Amino acid sequence: MKETQAHVSTVEKVCQRVGCGTGSNTCEAMEGLIAESEELIGLGLEPAVLDAGLIAAAQKVEHYEIAQYGTLCTFARQLGHDDAAGLLHDILEQERATDEALTQPVGATARPWYPMETADSHAGDYHRPPVPLRGGRRPGEVNGREADELGVGRAEE
Repeated sequence: MKETQAHVSTVEKVCQRVGCGTGSNTCEAMEGLIAESEELIGLGLEPAVLDAGLIAAAQKVEHYEIAQYGTLCTFARQLGHDDAAGLLHDILEQERATDEALTQPVGATARPWYPMETADSHAGDYHRPPVPLRGGRRPGEVNGREADELGVGRAEE
């Protein structure tokens, strides 16, 4: 919650610098994502399934925020507000870090596509493997250009 409050404060600061209003409209998309999470909680799911669903719901929120802050960064840069773009980029990186933390393997009970090892399985069995993206990459891998832009390691090309 503190992070969200800090983001709101930063966005208000950005809006003051560039001369725009923050608006007070309710975001229907975000409300829908929150409603999905609340619905999951009310389904009476097994704890591991509920955990996986809530992690996925939290990632949806992060992806929405990443899209929003990425767009705002681009607009700010294109309009020549580099200082505002820098502040928004800082928020964008925090959202990406949160998404990455949610993406880390937390075990087969919460993430059924990671390797499972039980008495009835062979080491390395998978419930379902991640689907390769275009170009044969797996989720989370980046190409050379993306790696350079993000300052991260590259997928094998």
